[in-house]
Amino acid sequence: MPVTMNGAGAGVAERVATTVTRATRLMSLDVVRGVVMVLMAIDHVRVYSGLPPGGPTAGIFFTRWITHFCAPAFVFLAGTSAFLSGRKRTRPELSRHLLVRGAWLSDSHRVDVQFRFRPLPPGRQSN
Repeated sequence: MPVTMNGAGAGVAERVATTVTRATRLMSLDVVRGVVMVLMAIDHVRVYSGLPPGGPTAGIFFTRWITHFCAPAFVFLAGTSAFLSGRKRTRPELSRHLLVRGAWLSDSHRVDVQFRFRPLPPGRQSN
């Protein structure tokens, strides 16, 4: 049965109700995303430590094998995120949101690569 409030308490109830409706996230998607990121971090540590892809042990081989599923998982999660975002937006709003998001990602990557791989000033050598 709905409760109606008059006076000062009405504003608080409206804010609480609004907060509850905004905070709906699918925890399972966040958990899968987190597991995939941890797996990729483990694989990157293996790469930068100099161990070969096959690895001397079964554990290293297994982590390399399981990380082959990470890229498809990220693509799946990106598509799922776009679908869920599209459920609460109109088609033009969703198109604009996805285009702006893609442009930000592309531009930030381009800037990162430019700064990371720019040539050294004359007279300086890399170590």
